[in-house]
Amino acid sequence: MDAIGNINQLPVVNLAQIFEKLPWRERLKIEQVCKKWQHVAKNFSWANYKVFDNSEYKNWPEAKPMQIKPFFERCGRHLRHLTLRTWSPQTVLSFIRMAPNVQHLLFWDVKLDDGSSKELAGIVPGLKSLAYVFAEEKSTDYFKAMTGLEYLSISETALFEQYSFVQFPSNLKYLGLRYVSNPAQILSWVAEGCKDLKGLYLHLRWNIDENLFRAISRIKSLTYLAMVTWRDLNPPYEIGYVFEELTELRALEIDTLDEKTISAIMKHCNKLEHLDIFNRNDTISAEQHAAILRLASLPNLCSFAISGRISNKQRTELVNRLIAKGNLQYIKMYAQAPLEPEVLLEILRRCKSIRSIALNFSPINSDFYSKICQVVDEIDEENRKQSAFTTMTHPIVEVQYNKYMAGNITTPYKWLRFKDQISSSAICEKWKFGWLSAGKP
Repeated sequence: MDAIGNINQLPVVNLAQIFEKLPWRERLKIEQVCKKWQHVAKNFSWANYKVFDNSEYKNWPEAKPMQIKPFFERCGRHLRHLTLRTWSPQTVLSFIRMAPNVQHLLFWDVKLDDGSSKELAGIVPGLKSLAYVFAEEKSTDYFKAMTGLEYLSISETALFEQYSFVQFPSNLKYLGLRYVSNPAQILSWVAEGCKDLKGLYLHLRWNIDENLFRAISRIKSLTYLAMVTWRDLNPPYEIGYVFEELTELRALEIDTLDEKTISAIMKHCNKLEHLDIFNRNDTISAEQHAAILRLASLPNLCSFAISGRISNKQRTELVNRLIAKGNLQYIKMYAQAPLEPEVLLEILRRCKSIRSIALNFSPINSDFYSKICQVVDEIDEENRKQSAFTTMTHPIVEVQYNKYMAGNITTPYKWLRFKDQISSSAICEKWKFGWLSAGKP
């Protein structure tokens, strides 16, 4: 092969591959070397930048806005997810102008005034999701212009307290409220103007009262509801009537389960597919356990999680109840003592649709590993018989397993994977990015 004498002899595609592996600061330097590098930088190098968070650069001398601006000028049009923290409103807007195609925007401790709020709506007409953290908001007019906004998250923030009515985007599909000061007021406006809201996430400490529960019960379009930190209510509120109205629920995350609430869920929420119970107490009482077993029998329930302490006996009974129907897809629960690995085999055999398992298993030795292989071989053989004229393979199954205690486990089966962490329930995953914490849809 002939030696390459200079950069002009290298194909542009190879230069682009080199360029894309460099940190963005190095790209800015190397594109000044010659016209060939400038061509690569202009046409090939920045399209892979989709996510930007200015907090990633807070410890760099170059972290000031003017030092980051050259990078933004090059990649801005490609950005889809943008997180901006602590900058002034005018600086924030100047960067958003360079990212007109952004769809997911998070403000962290950004104080927007009336003028900048209205201008924001005109800059990013295609915005799909918006999140505020530690923000101050004094304007509401810009919401009317964000006709495409579907996901809104408000956290650690006092919004709209001085208004008698705020018109939220009519197309809103997801709303997250975390430690806000006026949740009942916000939800009353949402119930009035957002007739197709599907997901509601509430993580609250203050101003939890009857008005809040009444507002929730009015949002009858909900299919996903998460209600957290209601256990220490004083006085305790009966919220069973909320579920009498929410008959379309498919996913529920909750930390309060009294008898009336459970009865209402059993009677009116037959479409429920995912249930996540957050247990704050050291133990689960016999009455609570009996109630949870009732919920585990819901006809369409195929995804279940419970956090907090649970006894080994209670866990075993719950697992048996959940796998009895054979439609289980996701299960996550822990107890102090690990389960015997035979439970894993039973789940794989009986639940053909299982995708994620987190149950704190005992270490898997070589003898039991051979049993796993035998069961998986049986499943593969059954799949082949059912799909003789196709190349169908088994969907991926994740098993959470502590490799630091038991070492790495590798199997010859690509669809069975042992991991430190399993994915979230697929039923709820599509609502999670409304919070934008992961920066991806």
